[in-house]
Amino acid sequence: MSYQTIPQHFIDDLIARTDIVELIEARVPLKSAGHNLKGLCPFHQEKSSSFTVSQTKQFYYCFGCHASGNAIGFLMAYDRFSFIEAVEYLAKQQGVSLPKEYSSNTTYEKSNVDHYDLLKEVMQFYCQQLKHHPQKERVVQYLKDRGLTGEICKQFAIGYSPSEWDSLLKKFNPKRSELLATGMLIEKNNSHYDRFRDRIMFPIRDKRGRVLGFGGRILDKGEPKYLNSPETALFHKGSELYGLYEAMQAKRQFDYMVVVEGYMDVVALAQYGITTTVATMGTALTPKQLTRLFRLTPEVILCFDGDDAGRDAAWRALETSLPLLSDEYSLKFIFLPNRYDPDSFVRELGKDAFLQLIKKATPFSEVFIKHLLAQVDTSYVSGQARLVSLASPLLAQLPQGVLREMLIEQLMPYTRLNRARLLEAIFPGQVNTRKIARAPAKTGGLSPVDRALCLLLQRTEVVGLVNKIEELQVLPYANTGLLIELVHLLQAQPSLSIGALLAHWPEAVQQELAALAAKPLLLTEDDAIVREFTDIVNKLHQEVTQVQLGHLLAKIRRDDLSELNPADRSKIHELLRKDEEV
Repeated sequence: MSYQTIPQHFIDDLIARTDIVELIEARVPLKSAGHNLKGLCPFHQEKSSSFTVSQTKQFYYCFGCHASGNAIGFLMAYDRFSFIEAVEYLAKQQGVSLPKEYSSNTTYEKSNVDHYDLLKEVMQFYCQQLKHHPQKERVVQYLKDRGLTGEICKQFAIGYSPSEWDSLLKKFNPKRSELLATGMLIEKNNSHYDRFRDRIMFPIRDKRGRVLGFGGRILDKGEPKYLNSPETALFHKGSELYGLYEAMQAKRQFDYMVVVEGYMDVVALAQYGITTTVATMGTALTPKQLTRLFRLTPEVILCFDGDDAGRDAAWRALETSLPLLSDEYSLKFIFLPNRYDPDSFVRELGKDAFLQLIKKATPFSEVFIKHLLAQVDTSYVSGQARLVSLASPLLAQLPQGVLREMLIEQLMPYTRLNRARLLEAIFPGQVNTRKIARAPAKTGGLSPVDRALCLLLQRTEVVGLVNKIEELQVLPYANTGLLIELVHLLQAQPSLSIGALLAHWPEAVQQELAALAAKPLLLTEDDAIVREFTDIVNKLHQEVTQVQLGHLLAKIRRDDLSELNPADRSKIHELLRKDEEV
């Protein structure tokens, strides 16, 4: 089975639907590294990370072993899938079907698929119990007392787990082993009973709407107030965010995302029309959760209670965020008035009041500085020294950029040190090396055509600057034909990601294109990229003029003037004029 067997438009659409970062991150630990993610390459042994995954370009590349490709290629290399198995896997993940003539009988990850289906049935069972269980009046009254409507309960698929020890077990007894594997049953002394009993049930869904697990809130007094599914093959509480699926159903683009602490907070805010809200799983915000949020929005707002516990939680979240922050991301904080949580706040004071809290959220830098200053007395030299000591390890975790520079500027007045001395105090012995680190590295020589390919692959929108690309085919560079094909493809389908583009060529060409797409540009400003690409294309066209002129003048040098027809003579004059203009 080859790439050409299945219609190319189907492959392009499938790759466009797939998030390659989520696909690879489920198999290979990745860390944020600027615009990309990095990790140890799964295809060769290495001690330092040379494996990169691009969210925007939807492809991966290893600078060590040069492994590269799109989502399909990764599954073929990592999971040892055949091409058709990889396509079937991605199609299943995205909820689309292959035409029968292309489908195989392959079964892959069948257990996980079965578990998703089972948990969906469990969710439906809980929703039915909310409507038909003998305790329904008590449960519905509780939800009404919390201000929830039937419509919002339906939107979030909120249900009820009966108080009996074995209601779920009785309903799905033939699937006892699957219930155990998904954490819905507890095994003790060779017997089984339901994990969730007499609780309001909140299904936790991934961004495609598949049920991963549940959170259950007790109706009456008791502990724990909230109970979550345990860690399973499907559910990892440090990775998931409650309400993310519902938020993505309500909006396609997010200017910001608000993170709260409770499931009920998410539901209550959504009922009041504030749909850009998610919750952690009863634990502190993790780097993985924050990374997922920054992929969706440039601004994340963390909402905490205004008491000491809330401020401590905010500081822990701030410390977690340090390695992930860059100049393109914004982290802010909301501290609620005492005795309020988001649920009670929006129900008592209304939507507009909460939107004002969002609008006036406290910037990261202000929380950072205030927290440090609260621990020292800068009227004394010892306090100033203590401030530098506290700030140094935190600032060292921040990526280089404007944010770190601004924080250092804000600390200066409290330390009474000038910039150079403060930098030396924070980064002892590293000031010179930091300057060197900012200097761009050499990439090695590339032909003009390869450099044009490099720029075009990394900024595909510059294809709009290209005219008369066919003229370049007379040039002697190795990849001239590839450049012409790429321009034609992008002009026809400008929205294709790099991952989708790669699928249009055989494997050897894919590797070459991926290597060019992964090369550092050494240019950060779009204007500079446009200028360089324009200059290269213009120079290539000038070379075309020289080649064409050389061919015609060669006829003259051979004294074979009979070969020069009127069109040739006219062309010589035109080319000479162009050459003089250059």
